[in-house]
Amino acid sequence: MIVLKYGSSTHRGQVRANNQDSFYAGRLENKNSLYFLAVADGIGGYLGGDTASKMAIQLSVEWIEEKLAEDYQDDLLFWPQALKDLAFYLNEKILDAASQDIRYDSMGTTLTAVLEKDRLLFMLHIGDSRFYHYNGENLFQISGDHSWAGELLRSGKISKEEAKTHPNRNILIQSLGYDAKLAPELKILELTHDSVLLLCSDGLYNLVEDSELITYLANMEDPQETAQELVDLANSRGGEDNITVVLAKYVEVGEQA
Repeated sequence: MIVLKYGSSTHRGQVRANNQDSFYAGRLENKNSLYFLAVADGIGGYLGGDTASKMAIQLSVEWIEEKLAEDYQDDLLFWPQALKDLAFYLNEKILDAASQDIRYDSMGTTLTAVLEKDRLLFMLHIGDSRFYHYNGENLFQISGDHSWAGELLRSGKISKEEAKTHPNRNILIQSLGYDAKLAPELKILELTHDSVLLLCSDGLYNLVEDSELITYLANMEDPQETAQELVDLANSRGGEDNITVVLAKYVEVGEQA
């Protein structure tokens, strides 16, 4: 039997005045033994972005725990629909909070979140934070970038390299807290004992190449230490944005999880 060992680190970077990223990494204490990992990158000013990202994480945890207590079903179809419902619930809550206080006007946030149970992973994704899966050999970006550049990349109009420097790469076409048609991205992934999970904000992947991520993940022993190393690496290259990293890997029972 194996368990999921996780670690996390965040920093405001070298340019931003505050850190508008929020995250969660933990095991939800319940009979179903679900692990929840999430990163949210706030949008909308000093106070608004911070508030929106914190709301997304806190309300997600509360909502999932309530679902576990009241409605949990042990089948593949339950969590994709539940996570889709969660996305619309969060969007409504953030929009409502913004309408009640002028300080929160136009606030929003990305949300990249995964639930893991018995080597099955359920993803909810909105925005341009990312979820990567490393299988022991190759690194796969599982989430899509819901940005202007990401859309051009998917349509074949620009290359992956061009997307990295596109002038509109930071313009989001999907986020929580904007009064437009929400289209959350949902996926199910079957994991193996070699699986390593990486969730991060754009403050990491804009400054660290995929090849470098592979090196760090391939040599990772302690997710907490590696998460800190990746944040430090992005900071050493200018830390142009807030940087958040959540990592998880499987370990044998008996090791600290």
